[in-house]
This record gives sequence, structure tokens and C-alpha cells, in this order.
Amino acid sequence: MTTGFKSELLKYFEQHAPWRDPNLNIWNVSTALASNRTYVSHTINKEFKCNFNAFVNNYRIERAKRLIEDNKNLAGSMDSIAEMAGFGSTSSFVRVFKDNTGTTPSKYKYLH
Repeated sequence: MTTGFKSELLKYFEQHAPWRDPNLNIWNVSTALASNRTYVSHTINKEFKCNFNAFVNNYRIERAKRLIEDNKNLAGSMDSIAEMAGFGSTSSFVRVFKDNTGTTPSKYKYLH
């Protein structure tokens, strides 16, 4: 496992924000990085101690938290925040957000 590939993966996620696509899958990432699914999966599992979905959702949750914090005085709906963060549905957004932060997006908005 090279730290070069880990860096390449992180750079791709930071610069291209593929996590904004609700249909993103490991095959898309593998193709974009001219690699294969197994190598991408193995790198994420070993280097980040999570699976591909959790890795992607971490980016989505961080984006959602920034959107909530930046727009807390606006009437932005959770539907629009979920969409801008790359989630395919509001229900999956709320579930993943709560799993990752211990609170719902609405409570997070109130607390921050």
C-alpha cells in the first residue's frame, strides 16, 4: 500500500468532490483514479478504517454540517441540504447524520 495512492484518493475527493453525486459508487472512483475496485476498497479499509460508503458519507456529513452552520439563520430545508451534500434522499441523510454526529440535522442546526 503506497501513501501515494492514499494521497491521490484524498486529493481526488477534495478537489473534485465526487461525493456530491448521490449515485457515486466505488467503480466511479476506481475509474477516475485509473485503479481497480479492490485496490480502492482495500486502501479505504486499511488507511481510513471504514468501508467505501462510510468514507463517502463522512465527506457528505462534513458538507452538510458546513451548510447547516453557514445557513442556520436561513430557512433552508433539510431536503435541499441533503441534496447539496450528495445524499439521494432526506431520510438517508437524517439517518447517516445522526449515526455520525449523535444528533439529528435539525437539532444540530439549533445547537450550532
